[in-house]
Amino acid sequence: MNEAERPRERGAEAPPQDAYEASIRAMEKFAERQRSGEILVSGEERKWEDTRQGRIKYYLSPRVFTNTALQDWKVFIQDIKNHSGRHTHQGGLVIYVWQGRGHTMIDGERHDWEEGDMIILPIKPGGVDHQHFNADETAGCVWIAFINTTWQEAVASHIRQGSVSPSFRGEA
Repeated sequence: MNEAERPRERGAEAPPQDAYEASIRAMEKFAERQRSGEILVSGEERKWEDTRQGRIKYYLSPRVFTNTALQDWKVFIQDIKNHSGRHTHQGGLVIYVWQGRGHTMIDGERHDWEEGDMIILPIKPGGVDHQHFNADETAGCVWIAFINTTWQEAVASHIRQGSVSPSFRGEA
């Protein structure tokens, strides 16, 4: 093979020249992740964490897990032994009760639930103050939450923690 026929090796990608080019590259990276990101998330590969809100295992979180094909959802399960922390944030999320029974306080109003039920936090100005309670501490309860982060970011949602879960032992 002579010098003219040798394949060229691609060097490092040049930095964007302006904000427009940076935006185009970011969209290309987003599209590539949609095409080639992981489509199976193994529960065994995700770890349980004791957080201010309780014992949680995240499956999808776009800023934490950057290798999945789906990028605009947070999905996590929560294991409530006694009760969760209490916090306020914009609603618009769905919680499916996987096992157990209990109740959720939403803006001071009690809503009882059991396995197979769905809790929908409403969308309202100022957010939704809420806390989840397990009815049987010996049995435990587990639910899974689905949050669309595109929508959440569009309404500038943020979390204000009111109280912490009794299982939390770390620094806030």
